[in-house]
Amino acid sequence: MGLSIIQEQHQSEIILYLERAILIVDTIRNITAGDWKVLVIDESSKKIIYNVVKEDDILNHNIANIERIEERRDMNPTMDAIYILSPQPHIVDCLMADIERRRYRKCFLVWTTVLDPQLRRKIDASPLAKQQITGFETLSIDYFPRESHLVTYRDPWSFPVLYHPACNGLIRRHMQDLAQKSSRPRGVLVVTDRSMDLMAPLIHEFTYQAMAHDLLPIKDGDKTTYRLKINEGTRDAEEKDMELAEKDKVWVENRHRHMKDTIDKLMGDFRRFLEKNPHFVNSDSNTTSLNAIKDMMAGLPQFQEMKETYSLHMNMAQACMDIFQNHKLNELSPIEQTMATGLDEDNRKPKNVLETVVRLLDDEAVTQSDRLRLIMMYLLYRDGVIPEDVKRLLAHASLPPKDAEIIANMELIGGRTSRGLKEPRRDNPPLFPQDTKAPVDEDSYMSRFNPVLKHMLENLCKGMLDQTIFPYVKPPLDPNEEALASQGSLRAAKPSWAGAGRRQVDNKQRIIVFMAGGATFSESRACYEVGAAANRDVFLATSHMLTPQLFVRQVGDLSVDKRRLDLPMERPAPRAPAHLFEREMPTPPPAMVPGRGPSPHAPPPGPGGLPNRPQPPRPGGPMPAAPTQAMAGMSLGGGSSTNINRPPPPPTAAANGGADYRHHSPSSSFSHSAPGAGGKPHKPEKEKKKRNFLGLKK
Repeated sequence: MGLSIIQEQHQSEIILYLERAILIVDTIRNITAGDWKVLVIDESSKKIIYNVVKEDDILNHNIANIERIEERRDMNPTMDAIYILSPQPHIVDCLMADIERRRYRKCFLVWTTVLDPQLRRKIDASPLAKQQITGFETLSIDYFPRESHLVTYRDPWSFPVLYHPACNGLIRRHMQDLAQKSSRPRGVLVVTDRSMDLMAPLIHEFTYQAMAHDLLPIKDGDKTTYRLKINEGTRDAEEKDMELAEKDKVWVENRHRHMKDTIDKLMGDFRRFLEKNPHFVNSDSNTTSLNAIKDMMAGLPQFQEMKETYSLHMNMAQACMDIFQNHKLNELSPIEQTMATGLDEDNRKPKNVLETVVRLLDDEAVTQSDRLRLIMMYLLYRDGVIPEDVKRLLAHASLPPKDAEIIANMELIGGRTSRGLKEPRRDNPPLFPQDTKAPVDEDSYMSRFNPVLKHMLENLCKGMLDQTIFPYVKPPLDPNEEALASQGSLRAAKPSWAGAGRRQVDNKQRIIVFMAGGATFSESRACYEVGAAANRDVFLATSHMLTPQLFVRQVGDLSVDKRRLDLPMERPAPRAPAHLFEREMPTPPPAMVPGRGPSPHAPPPGPGGLPNRPQPPRPGGPMPAAPTQAMAGMSLGGGSSTNINRPPPPPTAAANGGADYRHHSPSSSFSHSAPGAGGKPHKPEKEKKKRNFLGLKK
């Protein structure tokens, strides 16, 4: 029985992560070759490495320690070091500081991407570097694979750099940085930007992943997490950040499903679990309600991992559906679909669009953010209206005047939201017109819109992409050559039994789409769908992932003062920490600790009498005699326990018949009663007795 598309997709995601992890771990293992070494990383390379590899997996391959190159570190001239670094100028300066100080014995350099030739020459010009560097390697791993066919660079600043009017001088440098990050694989590389489709970031999507990122407070940082209260109603109740990652099979299997189908799948899977484990079911249990199943999940402590996973997705699904109903998204969606596609539910030219929009703007259940999105979509659908009508729409929706600036900024990314009174509408046909003869599916009337990216990929796979709109930088591969390449050669041919039990070699054509300015989760889903339908490997690479809230906020930022954007490109270049260039001070002579013996650096004894402090033996001289007589009179304490908390008495020279030679440690005092003082000796405090176990009496 063959694998389903979802199972194949999940397997490919696991393989992608494994390949990336194996590449890093194998590089470390090949360099260590059984010898212990130190691994040195920087802040950027640390995020890349820990995205796919656990620290224990690294330490298990003869890595004695993992150190950050920007931080203070001890000198370790007897051990070799492996550097996995990002090729930034200040990181190269940190490396050169280590080399000049000979912090480690030998250096193995591994870069996360290609090192700039100027920085390479700086390293090569150092005689010390030639002595210490024994390996130089580039891995090309400076990106973050979110999914099997989705890669981001975690660079939300790409949007203002590309579209902010004051950033025009930065675009060339930004594009050069992007070109340097492209891995240039064989296949088709499509480079486009956010302006190709302005409806996709605004419309409400009802597939699980897109809907959850739109409606729920999902944190999207180094990890994608959702805060969930687990073990609710018990003593062990706590809030926990649950990760939405490739290792979560439920997430991977359902993220591209429509929310209705996702809920049906979750409930069906749980009912099947109860059928296999009937001892968990009460006779009056209800397994047809999502809330009832959530309550039952709380009573399964034996299946903690499974319980947390299903609790996570049932809670997320329920939260999405609550917002869907309370904010009337079921009424918003049909008009959004009509404006995004230009056709109504019957594939005809729509009527009464403005009346429907105004009615929804009056509805108190519709949130302010949804009202703004609705107005922006209406203005794009109309190819702009007169400025007075924009003000009327905002006032009718009770939106603040500052939102007019967000709407006006749509012009900066290719959208037209306003036009003059006598200025005609542009007759711009859509890039990919809707098929008005396609059969109408009543169940998908709220999911009729497909991103422009999906239409583009479908036409590309069919060989029907308009080359005047999407011109090739290089001529496409001859289809005959592609067919010959896929057949292989006689030398490479093997009988069918030779590959039995092995993973089938994947000879699919690869299509890589780079979306500058951010991509949506609906566009990510489109890449999976087209790839599965056309038997291609379609990968989406982008600067960052966009949610509707982030898109609207970034459009609003296009009119703020550029200095407020805090663009990384305009920040002062990071510099190597000054402490890396500091010379270590000579080790000071060890201070004498009373009772611990003489110091080798003490001054010679004075003439006659007892020395002021213990003196070392002179070279070749006799060792000092042990104080046997004094040791014979030692007292280890004792006496009444009633004086435990009493402070020690002052020295009594008269009672002792001479000077007091008791030793006092810097942190505590130890006392005893002199024989002639009368009474029993005082018992010292317990803590003091631990630190002072000798008491000398004369």
